[in-house]
Amino acid sequence: MILLAISTSAGTVGAAVADGTGVLAAEELASDRAHAELLPSVVSRALAAASAGFGDLGCIAVDVGPGWFTGLRVGIAAAKSFAEVLDLPVVSVGSHEVLAATSPTDRELVVPVTDARRGEVAWSVVGAGDGRVLVTERTGTPAECARAVNGRGQSARLAGAGAVRHRESLVAELAVPAEVGPADGEPAGIEALARIAWARMLRDEAVRGDEVAPRYLRSPDVTIHWATRSGR
Repeated sequence: MILLAISTSAGTVGAAVADGTGVLAAEELASDRAHAELLPSVVSRALAAASAGFGDLGCIAVDVGPGWFTGLRVGIAAAKSFAEVLDLPVVSVGSHEVLAATSPTDRELVVPVTDARRGEVAWSVVGAGDGRVLVTERTGTPAECARAVNGRGQSARLAGAGAVRHRESLVAELAVPAEVGPADGEPAGIEALARIAWARMLRDEAVRGDEVAPRYLRSPDVTIHWATRSGR
């Protein structure tokens, strides 16, 4: 059994191939809104590096966010297409789960923070010791995120691109012992996604492709109001 994991939820496009022994191959590239253009080649290279083909796959995994609206659409659409064509189940993995898994710390809390655009961030709060989700994903200003962390009264590690981009605003509001931003030697996110998905697949948590849904947390920046368009 081989699993293909893909991620396009933020500023990278990634693919990893895993089996019961671990991650066999992984490919991850920075992307400036070119997720759809890069994903096919990234997937092909990951499969080739693992000496595998689409016919060898037994499951698809995909990052469902929170993340960039367009990026999420690309990855989830690809996962659903692979699942339909190959008749395979899909495992959904949240981007904050991946961040928590790739953010080692001696603090009491891990706070995954992703950039939600419009000057906002999406965050959640996870116990650093047991990985238990203490606060589910929500969206707000960096100041609101910092105040939510302060309210728990525990030391924290704020991790992710949102924490890096809004570091100054977060640090200005944090009133608990905290570290903000990446640490050296962190595991690659796409590899962590594949490992999480493999464990979830073994627990029979895979679903049909049409059951996979993104975690946008809010509506997209641009909405077409079809009812008010001329001729509608």
